[in-house]
Amino acid sequence: MVNEGAEFDEMKTKFPFLRSVLELTVTEAKQLL
Repeated sequence: MVNEGAEFDEMKTKFPFLRSVLELTVTEAKQLL
């Protein structure tokens, strides 16, 4: 998962909620495993 760099900063600017969305997705994926 990308969490730094120019692409991440650009995504973070466009989608400030993206980080929490990704964290929720990862948490759910771990629970499924």
